[in-house]
Amino acid sequence: MSIIRRGARRYLVWAPLIALCTLVMLLSSPVSASLPSHTLLTLDGTEQGLDLQPWMELRRTRSDTSFEEILSGPGAWTSASNYSSMHFGYSSDVLWMKIDIASAAQREMIWHLYFPYSSLSRVVLFESGQPERLSGLGVPLAQRDFVHRNPAFTLRLAPGEQKTLYLSAKSVGNLGITSQIWNSAAFASHSVSSTAMIMLYCGLMLGLGLLYLSIGGLQRKRHYVLYGSYVLFFVLSVTAFSGLGGRYLWPQAGEWGTRLLPFALTAGAACVALLLRDLFTRANRPDVWRSLLTILAITSSLMALGGFFLFPAWISRAMPWLALLITLLSICCIVRAIREQVPAASLFLLGAGLMALSIALFALRATGIVPGYLLTDLAVQGSSAAGLLVVAIALSSRTHAESKQQLYERNATIDGLQNAHAATQQQLLESTQQLEDVKAQLRNMALKDPLTGMSNRAALDLHINQTLRRSKRRHTPLAVMLIDMDGFKQLNDQLGDDTGDRIICAVAKRLAEVARETDFVARLGGNEFVLVADDVSDTQQAQLIAERLLDTFTPNIELDDQSISLGINIGVTLTHAAELDMPTLLRQADMARYSRKRSGRGGVSFHSPADTGNRTL
Repeated sequence: MSIIRRGARRYLVWAPLIALCTLVMLLSSPVSASLPSHTLLTLDGTEQGLDLQPWMELRRTRSDTSFEEILSGPGAWTSASNYSSMHFGYSSDVLWMKIDIASAAQREMIWHLYFPYSSLSRVVLFESGQPERLSGLGVPLAQRDFVHRNPAFTLRLAPGEQKTLYLSAKSVGNLGITSQIWNSAAFASHSVSSTAMIMLYCGLMLGLGLLYLSIGGLQRKRHYVLYGSYVLFFVLSVTAFSGLGGRYLWPQAGEWGTRLLPFALTAGAACVALLLRDLFTRANRPDVWRSLLTILAITSSLMALGGFFLFPAWISRAMPWLALLITLLSICCIVRAIREQVPAASLFLLGAGLMALSIALFALRATGIVPGYLLTDLAVQGSSAAGLLVVAIALSSRTHAESKQQLYERNATIDGLQNAHAATQQQLLESTQQLEDVKAQLRNMALKDPLTGMSNRAALDLHINQTLRRSKRRHTPLAVMLIDMDGFKQLNDQLGDDTGDRIICAVAKRLAEVARETDFVARLGGNEFVLVADDVSDTQQAQLIAERLLDTFTPNIELDDQSISLGINIGVTLTHAAELDMPTLLRQADMARYSRKRSGRGGVSFHSPADTGNRTL
């Protein structure tokens, strides 16, 4: 693909130079026919595209002048050789032509009087004693003297026969005459080759237009649709001007067929204006160029409708000015786009230049400055085709650049969304972690005693239920010990609540230090604590654990300058497989503890499972 693009670029660089060289060659080409010394044209049967201007006399009249008035009325004929150009501009007049011809052939022969490159709507041939014969782009094909895409007449001359031919021509557009005479065989060959060349050109451009129109419709690209529409209107104008439409597509349209040329050109101008507006201006930014192109598009559309339905002659006269305005605006917009570094703007400028060159070549040929050779046709068609192809390549390049930019922006958007998603996920994870931490803190707060920091009654309920299930599963005893302090209420009243709280914290600390790793210590409230000893084999092991608790409180509690002696009461109950009831265990341990308190001294009291009494140690 890259090789094809490089080759296309090289061709596009050389195409304007080749077209300019062709223009120079055409301008410097000599005129083949020399001016005759008499006005009688003698034919010998070898004529091939012989220009009739040196032998023709002209006369311009009003459009309502009849042939009888020409023959009998006043008015002088002027030799066509006195005119440097056979183009008389946009006029509603009728151009009368007179030519004397004679045959010098050895036998009766057929010639064809031919008017190429002339958008003549109606041409009438008059011969003395013969009915008038019609031709022209505005004449239905069935009424033409000779079936051809351009105005043409058949001339049959016997050896030595001489005739004076009178012709009247009028045009809806530019009144220009290019007249030739051909022998029959050469004319047939020329008609086939020229028609085939124009058909091939129109077919290629038609395919290009339909391609871009379909792509634009499928991909919803407005500038593709506008470009495809412009190419199709351009093909319609070429078809109308060359006579292919009147010959093959609308043979019976008559005068309506001549209106398709101004319609197609002005409609194409509207497409060009809209295309320039979409490509080189921004809808969201006030721009004088955008306003001018919008006005031009609306004006061109109204001219297209007016030229087809109402005022074809007036619209035809306005078309050159419209073309000039479109060309100037196109160049200005594209140059401005190049300065703003719009993608593919240079290619658009090259395409516009080639199209302008083809229009200039066509105008020079139509005005007779450049001879109407085959080389001229090739130059016009080649430069216009190259211009359209360059614009097509520019559109593709512009679309490719826009697609890359859109892809870059889309990737940037996706990256931004992915980053935002990652950040959101991170925030969500952090929020979830914070929530879990808060839940853990709340759970800990719900299971912790706020004063001592050890487990509270709710934590005891959770722990002891699990321990009871485990004890039942293992068939091992469980010891529950309730602990309180003797005389704590009097101490609290004497020393104050703050000191009382400090005593409770010191007790909790000593209990936590002496407890085994498998033991569970909790504060029930006030000065009451509980210790749950798991995997206690018998009463002797429970006794050892309880005595160790008593021993830890033998030293006084030192608080600042005070030494406080505490008496500890411990109530113990042991569970067995048939006694796994927590409320009963706590009640039994509480009963054993109060039994110890009633004895008047601190120590350990065991609840006896055999009776309701307690065993005191």
